[in-house]
Amino acid sequence: TIPWEEFKLFGTWPPREPGESVICSWIDVAGGKLLVGIGNGDIIEAREIIGGSLLVGIVISSLVGVIGGILLGWRADRSIRQIASTLDLVANGQLDERIRPAGTEGDLARVSHLVNGMLDRLQSVIVRLREVSGDIAHDLRTPISHVKHTLDFISSDGSSTEEIRVRAESASDEIQSVLATFEAILRTSEIESGIGRSRFQNVDLASAIRDVVDAFEPIAEEAGQVLASGIAAEAVLVRGDPELLRQLLANVVGNAIQHCPPGTHIDVSIEQRAGSIELCVSDSGPGIPESEWTSIFKRHHRLQKERSTPGF
Repeated sequence: TIPWEEFKLFGTWPPREPGESVICSWIDVAGGKLLVGIGNGDIIEAREIIGGSLLVGIVISSLVGVIGGILLGWRADRSIRQIASTLDLVANGQLDERIRPAGTEGDLARVSHLVNGMLDRLQSVIVRLREVSGDIAHDLRTPISHVKHTLDFISSDGSSTEEIRVRAESASDEIQSVLATFEAILRTSEIESGIGRSRFQNVDLASAIRDVVDAFEPIAEEAGQVLASGIAAEAVLVRGDPELLRQLLANVVGNAIQHCPPGTHIDVSIEQRAGSIELCVSDSGPGIPESEWTSIFKRHHRLQKERSTPGF
């Protein structure tokens, strides 16, 4: 291989490509030697074309791989977030929520179907447990009511001694608290099963609040507290069970009075927004510890672990 510039030829023979050389060989012939050769410009050009093509192919393949990885990662992340969101809703009590996989194939789709099957079985077990607790409460309520009637008869019977009447009255009070617990279990089961919706009607929430506030105002005043409501005279209609709504108000207002010190201000208010009504019962008492904010919505959970005061 000899560079072009080293050739001493007649005329000018410029190279076609920078750095081009001549690939040549001397051949013996009669009377001398013959130099036979060819320039390597085609080889250099082919190398540049192949090298450029490989570089473009690598760039395109890398871009396709990166874009494909991003799309696959986004799809997988969306599926994982949907699974996590569904499990979070189920953990918060919405047992009928299910995962809706984006496709029918793939590992995440198979996982989604397995999780949905597990949630179906879990919902069935929990519903059955709730039904059993309601059935037990229903079955025990009647005999316990008979016991209470018997104790009431003994306590009011003139032939009973004073000690027997006192003991019978005390036992009757204890039985009444058991019956109240069973009533709460049955009412909760009705609400969760949807049976209670059959009693829904248009209820004047403002009137219900005024009734509850009027009933509890003397109790709050006796405890050294101020119970007030800035409810206007016009009706505020909602759809619901009037008895349960009044019980709800009585529970929350009663808790505020029971657990707040003297000097506490308790306020009941209604705020109407677009398409919704917000009922707020607030007080200036010590409040609920932040660590209990999520637990207070669990069934029968109470901050007072020893349960020395009545309540559910």
